[in-house]
Amino acid sequence: MLPLCIAFSGGMLIFLVLIPLYIGSKLNSLIRPVLAAIKGIASLTAISFGVAGIIKMVYYSNNGDALPSLTNEMWLLAGLILCAAGDITLIFSITAGGSLFFLAHVSYLVFFLRAGNFSPISILIFTLTAAMVMCSLYQYIGSVGKNKLRLIMYGIVVLACCSIGIMLPFQIGIAGFLPALGCVLLAVSDYMLFRNTYVEDTVLTDSIALNTYYTGIFLMALSLYLKAFLVL
Repeated sequence: MLPLCIAFSGGMLIFLVLIPLYIGSKLNSLIRPVLAAIKGIASLTAISFGVAGIIKMVYYSNNGDALPSLTNEMWLLAGLILCAAGDITLIFSITAGGSLFFLAHVSYLVFFLRAGNFSPISILIFTLTAAMVMCSLYQYIGSVGKNKLRLIMYGIVVLACCSIGIMLPFQIGIAGFLPALGCVLLAVSDYMLFRNTYVEDTVLTDSIALNTYYTGIFLMALSLYLKAFLVL
């Protein structure tokens, strides 16, 4: 019960305190270091549950035998850490922050491929989602300038990660639900971030991008935390 209460408290801190604080600070045009500090605290709060889960699995294995193999989990944790770094860096540089997010999604992709199995259904999901995204954003592609190729590569990795990750619950059961849902929410956040950057930055779209992003990384981190503390 205590692990769930701690997780609930962490979620309340992120979604009821830090995100509204960030949006309010952004509207009041506070300096970038302040915005970066708020986002940093939110990201670190989320990924701390993943770190706690890894530590628990390493040092307090239930059966007392040899340390469990955590290669898959470390790929997921690496993605979360890269996301946190990218989230902070994005305030100062879109290129640098985007590069870190790109590496984060590569880490997630490796995790999903190692944790489950590649399904041909993922190809269909990728094709359909790519077509929908292109139809909705095609008219704005010209506004991205020299970043066009980078954004296309980034989009391919995000959609590949999402289309493969969404199949994980059908392959390994309930343990795959949180990371799969988290991956989908990150894709939604990236879509909204594109609209914020190249179409129109509004409070609504910014709120959607922030909430889907932090929910995504929070759920991914919780998948490690709950696996360790509740044997999910």
